[in-house]
Amino acid sequence: MKSAEVLALLGEPSQAQFVADKAIWKYSLHEYGKGFVPYYLEFGRKSMRLERWFADENEYLRQQQLWLKAFQPTQPQNQSPSNDCASKYKYYEDRMCNCYGMC
Repeated sequence: MKSAEVLALLGEPSQAQFVADKAIWKYSLHEYGKGFVPYYLEFGRKSMRLERWFADENEYLRQQQLWLKAFQPTQPQNQSPSNDCASKYKYYEDRMCNCYGMC
């Protein structure tokens, strides 16, 4: 796959750099139930053909840890809402928002 085809599919990368004879592009792609995961695409510098790609799970986990540190829980960890609260709401999203404070 050529770089022009990648641009047509994914748009402009969030970051681009040249390392030795490689061009490396970074995209943050959304995975359902997980969030945005950084993906790196490596192209040959002269041919601009895609040689390999990978998701950087370690970078993803580091970012998740930063979010956890930035936002403290809305209720103490050892306290759980009563079952009465959850039984009032039919939908999972409503239960999570109203009983667990995860809106």
